[in-house]
Amino acid sequence: MGGMVSVNPGSGGVPAVLQGWKLVRASTYAGFALTTVDAVRTVLTYEAAFRVAVSVVSLGVLLLGALIVYGINIRTRWGLWTGGVVSGIAIVILPLLLIAALQSSGVAIKPVDVIIPIAECIAGGGFLAGLVLLRHGTKREG
Repeated sequence: MGGMVSVNPGSGGVPAVLQGWKLVRASTYAGFALTTVDAVRTVLTYEAAFRVAVSVVSLGVLLLGALIVYGINIRTRWGLWTGGVVSGIAIVILPLLLIAALQSSGVAIKPVDVIIPIAECIAGGGFLAGLVLLRHGTKREG
């Protein structure tokens, strides 16, 4: 099982591990859905001159997200590590980008421009909380 994360069904840490996996999966799906909506919205609303560059960057972000979703679905350690790193970075970077956009003069901010990054931060926080539950449950096992 090389990189797979498994659970011993007879151990005391099972409820925390199962809840952790549920939270990690739900947060992963929510984060990927929000990222997809945000990427499509960004590409469609960006200036025509930069649309190709923005599309390539958005495609790269979506491919990374799809890889994380795949890794979480098959319960791999690399999926947890990659998702945790991306979630941690997103929780720090997205609010900073949001604040910079709000402070920028001449940029019209719509409610969706604020709601999507906040929801992505919440999904990232849920992912990290799921990792804590997984770690707590696996510590009790061994």
